[in-house]
Amino acid sequence: MNSVDDEKLTQILTAKLAERKFDEINLLNTRELSGSHKQAYRLVCSILRQCKEAYSRDRSSLSMPITIDQTSQLGSNVDTLNKRLQEHLRMLRQNESSTKQPNAVLEYDMAKRKVDKLAELLRAKLLWFNTCQELQLLDASDGAMRYQKLYSLGDEKVSAFEKLKDEFLSWYSPATILAIDTGDVKHLDSIKEKYYSLDRIKVFESNFGNYAKNKIKSFIEDESKENTLWSILQEFFAIWKRTQKLTDSLIQEDGSEVISKSLFDGLLSKWEVIVAIVSDLVSSSETPFVAAKSLGKVLADFSDFVQKEGDEHIMAVFSQIMHRVFSVFSDDYGKYATSVILCVVNKITAPEKGSRHRHKFNWLLPFLEEIQSEMRDIVKQSAITFGAEFSSKIVPSFEHGLRELNSLLQNHDILNIKPEGIDIRTRKSIQENTEDKVSAICVMGYLLNIIDNVNEYISETTIDVGGVGTDSGESPRLISNASLLETLNLRVVGRKIESIANTITLTMEEEMHKLKQLEAEASEAMSLDEQLSRSLPSFSVAPHNYVTGVGHGLLSQMSTIGGYSNDRNFVRSISAAASDINSSFNADLWLLTEVAKLVQNVFCAQVGNVSQLSVKLRRQFNADILFLMEALADLRLQPTTQMSKLAEKLRENS
Repeated sequence: MNSVDDEKLTQILTAKLAERKFDEINLLNTRELSGSHKQAYRLVCSILRQCKEAYSRDRSSLSMPITIDQTSQLGSNVDTLNKRLQEHLRMLRQNESSTKQPNAVLEYDMAKRKVDKLAELLRAKLLWFNTCQELQLLDASDGAMRYQKLYSLGDEKVSAFEKLKDEFLSWYSPATILAIDTGDVKHLDSIKEKYYSLDRIKVFESNFGNYAKNKIKSFIEDESKENTLWSILQEFFAIWKRTQKLTDSLIQEDGSEVISKSLFDGLLSKWEVIVAIVSDLVSSSETPFVAAKSLGKVLADFSDFVQKEGDEHIMAVFSQIMHRVFSVFSDDYGKYATSVILCVVNKITAPEKGSRHRHKFNWLLPFLEEIQSEMRDIVKQSAITFGAEFSSKIVPSFEHGLRELNSLLQNHDILNIKPEGIDIRTRKSIQENTEDKVSAICVMGYLLNIIDNVNEYISETTIDVGGVGTDSGESPRLISNASLLETLNLRVVGRKIESIANTITLTMEEEMHKLKQLEAEASEAMSLDEQLSRSLPSFSVAPHNYVTGVGHGLLSQMSTIGGYSNDRNFVRSISAAASDINSSFNADLWLLTEVAKLVQNVFCAQVGNVSQLSVKLRRQFNADILFLMEALADLRLQPTTQMSKLAEKLRENS
């Protein structure tokens, strides 16, 4: 293989080494290098040495002192060049002003524009002339065609004129925006005259709105700073304040309204930024209540500022902004309020079955007090956050909590109202049993009072924050599902009346049954003469022990129930259950009356058919019923119709 000269081989090696994909095997097998490996090795070493020398030179040239020196020299050269350019521009301006004729290009452009405009004018003039001629040639009786030509002629003229006005004023739109930005009232007044004289004053006024809208959008879009809700609101008001000062003299009464609405539109176009800011605050706070309190303070402080420094237009717009901000986190706020109420509800657990406190329901009151306390705290905090609209954010949570409480009380039969439940403690006295039943009634009254108290507190708080009672205020939302607990209260009161009556009637039924049984056994063992002797009149039949026990029991119950006559929870529950409430309504007397009705019904049922009773039993029951009716009268209770009829029958057949 012929050797290749060094220069040519060096070129080949340099080119191959500079390629991105270098294949050394393929290079060594090429025709030029296949027989010149030693020569190639020598040249490669030479190339490598040259590269090292070049690298060494470049490294020294790029050292820090040399680089700084050259940068300084570059700055000096740039300053010199800038001065020369400025001088050159100054000379060009002088030459331009002293030149008597424009250059050829400018002259051609100007001539072309003039020719185009002249041609357009000529076409319009010819169209006008031809249309006028057509009108003159048309038959005077052809009214429809003449009207069409006249209308089209006027319409084209107006359209062309309006187009010319728009083209002329389009040059002043940027100047208007610049004058608004710099606050140049004099220049704006001059521009306004042009818009006004050309019947385009609305277009002039819209420039102020467009300026405000684009200004707030640019501020929010600026990624060089970290926006907060406060900074955005501050800029929002600052733009309104600055622009509104100009509109006072240039737009007059509609100026503030135009600017306020335009700012609101600009803010809405970037609303996702506001949502992100609010969401970040909620997620980073300990609870939604804490976040809401922080946001509420920001908005309340800014609302006070706007109310003091702004007017009704910007205040109306800011109210809409507040409403939208609140809606961003109101769902989370409501869910958290619900969880707070349910947390207390879920803590309610009835005592063990063997516990002596299970049938005295005062153990429920601390839980109910906590529920009411949490509701009042939520009302207070939400009013600070949401203002007069707070009730719509939290009342659904309250209603949900009350539904769950109602379900808990019924599903677990916490108040012992199921018919199959045992509600009488045989080891307790009538008074103790009565107190247990009345305590359940008081618990239901407390529940109903919670709804009344919270609704009243909501109404008072709404007035305090400027809601209902003001010119623009609306009625607050109140807890509306009280009917759930009222239905439960009706069941509880009915069941407890039955239980209170049972403390008397169970013993009475047992004794009356024994009395009938003994009389039946005695009648079977008597001779006919003895039975006849028993039928003779007797004037000394005394009331039986069981009926005196009934009288004492009713008296004891009246004493116990009367002690609750001034208990607002007891009165609330009984009032909700009673259907015949009037101004002289006494809750304790109503309850005892209902108990006495059940006792009388049981007595009448136990006496049964008078005609089937023996003479002795009729006389005994007659004495018993007279005693019972006297006892009822002493307790200010009235006998039932059934009781009165039974007394009459016994009197007649005794």
